[in-house]
Amino acid sequence: VLTGITSYKNLNVPDALSYTLKLVGRSNVSMIVSLGTIIGILAVIFASNFATSQIMSTMSRDGLLPKVFSKKNKKDVPIVSLWSVGLVGAGLAGFCNLKDLANFASIAFLLVYGMVSISVIVFRKKYPDIKRSFKTPLVPFVPILGAGCCLFLMSNLKLNTWIIFSIVLVLILISYFLYGKKHSIIKDNDNLIEIKKDEQN
Repeated sequence: VLTGITSYKNLNVPDALSYTLKLVGRSNVSMIVSLGTIIGILAVIFASNFATSQIMSTMSRDGLLPKVFSKKNKKDVPIVSLWSVGLVGAGLAGFCNLKDLANFASIAFLLVYGMVSISVIVFRKKYPDIKRSFKTPLVPFVPILGAGCCLFLMSNLKLNTWIIFSIVLVLILISYFLYGKKHSIIKDNDNLIEIKKDEQN
């Protein structure tokens, strides 16, 4: 629809839909679309911050992070983790190039999704008797395809994104081997299986 209104060369802007609505004299609708976009972005940021804080809290309970990050308030919100995520996010947004941050987020999520795809194959082989609420079909074809797609998308990201990602990954690995591995509650496969069974019950 947008390319029917104006040339695709004019649409290389952050707010293509709002821009096109202005071109056809619909400034009032354009303002509503822009407002909806801002609200949508804020909702994603809030959801991501809460999800990340819960992950940090869980890792802290396991011992992979210091116990202070698992501290919760009266409403069961991991307050220390949430403030930490918010402050780090605000600092990065204020002082870093947003395009580089977006690329870094992309490569991080692609790595996670790729590892999840491979883990489906590993868990299916190592723990075949664990009850699953959902089973991936056509294993190992689908997980390999998923991991391959993630790897392909990662390979198309810029070199500076890979450099930043490699530095952060090395820092995370150092943190794990110096702190997390020694303090982790889950130290062997038997404990992992027992915890999984408890979650199912």
